[in-house]
Amino acid sequence: MRKLRGWLDAEDQAPAGDVRLLRVLKVGEEFGEAAEAITEALGANSRKGTATPGRTSQRSCATSS
Repeated sequence: MRKLRGWLDAEDQAPAGDVRLLRVLKVGEEFGEAAEAITEALGANSRKGTATPGRTSQRSCATSS
């Protein structure tokens, strides 16, 4: 984790005061995408139905990148 944080700090282009906020927001965004993929895979969203395995794989890969 320390190496990852060091890399993020070294590569960051945001103003110092915004870095923590932007990182928290990014984690929230990724969590939402993962939750949506799981919801679709389980067919728990009646508006969208159940996702196909390929679509679920695509969403989970997009979330992890």
